[in-house]
Amino acid sequence: GEPSNSNNIEDKLSLKKDGTWNDAVGAGGKQRGAVFKRPVRYPAAVPALFFGDQYRVEHNRRSWDEHARTAADWGGHLTSIRSAAEQEFVLDITDRDETYFLGGAQVDGIWTWTDGTPWSYAHWAVGEPSNSNNIEDKLSLKKDGTWNDAVGAGGKQRGAVFKRPVRYPAAVPALFFGDQYRVEHNRRSWDEHARTAADWGGHLTSIRSAAEQEFVLDITDRDETYFLGGAQVDGIWTWTDGTPWSYAHWAVGEPSNSN
Repeated sequence: GEPSNSNNIEDKLSLKKDGTWNDAVGAGGKQRGAVFKRPVRYPAAVPALFFGDQYRVEHNRRSWDEHARTAADWGGHLTSIRSAAEQEFVLDITDRDETYFLGGAQVDGIWTWTDGTPWSYAHWAVGEPSNSNNIEDKLSLKKDGTWNDAVGAGGKQRGAVFKRPVRYPAAVPALFFGDQYRVEHNRRSWDEHARTAADWGGHLTSIRSAAEQEFVLDITDRDETYFLGGAQVDGIWTWTDGTPWSYAHWAVGEPSNSN
């Protein structure tokens, strides 16, 4: 199994093409690319990206139908929310400052996402959906992060959150959960990458969850092996940015600490 620490010199973490992790020689071994990250907020000029989608927070208060038309003109939809991770991301970019329309709609008692995403996650407030007066057929996000059914046409006007598919061209920063990521394709040692990441204001990336793991794989396109921010000292693996080591995705037989 991995990490194997072959020959007791494999003390740094690398990401393989298949997405699994391997312990690797940091200094004097094979040179690789790397993935960096640093904290960032979401100014208006920086697109908010999560798992291959770009998000837009529309603060102008309109009806759900008006927002849906604006989102379509932008090339997207009112946002669906597929998971607790995406829920937290949406809360992060809205700053929890208002209520916002989302892309959920109810027809004949069945809630669906208007972008076609399967309805596999929900975060209703207590007592919701209530469908008061049998006219609350659209989804809204409350300030506390819970969901409420709301009147889509003729009711309270709100802001909204949109999303559309996007890739990661060089000019567009890859953002996930409040951090900006950078894929460094130049092949260097782990130590050299660590210095470059520090000069950029960050670290070689930590990976906190399966969701972040998939995000990192998405921005690297699974085309090479890359150094990550894990390091082993006295048999204990840690993230060099201080993130707790709460998730791992070792390849079979790794870490081996070969050679």
